[in-house]
Amino acid sequence: MARPGLTLTDPTTGQTITFLQTAAQTDGALLQMESTHLAGKGGTPPSHKHPAQDEHFEVLDGELQVKLGRRKLVLRKGDVLDVPAGTPHAMHGGATVRWEVRPALETEAFLAEVCNPHAAAASRLAAAYRHRAEFRLTGPAGVLLALFGRFAAKRA
Repeated sequence: MARPGLTLTDPTTGQTITFLQTAAQTDGALLQMESTHLAGKGGTPPSHKHPAQDEHFEVLDGELQVKLGRRKLVLRKGDVLDVPAGTPHAMHGGATVRWEVRPALETEAFLAEVCNPHAAAASRLAAAYRHRAEFRLTGPAGVLLALFGRFAAKRA
């Protein structure tokens, strides 16, 4: 269960996520987090979209490289970015950002599952498939998730 101050670390990318406001606190309207992306460490988060959620990012420190649809952006301290629902995006770099997701849906549960350091790759794949209302990979990875995620979810 998410609570303010709880920090998760993505074992694949090294990204840390600290909950500031949870879905329970905002009646599901908002999930607010602070996230640190590590430059040159770990993997790069894949291109993805959120079918029914808008995201807002504010760079608190550092620099963040963003691919938003077909556009490439560089965000620095003080810059903000709004990502409408359904827009493919990916980001990486050495930055700390305030990150808001509206509505929260089951994003907390999704993040807890994919950031579980003891989970096998198949379990993370199954989590992504189960939480496709919150998160969908785009491009070739999205096709593979659609094909194999269902099977991983049944086995998990």
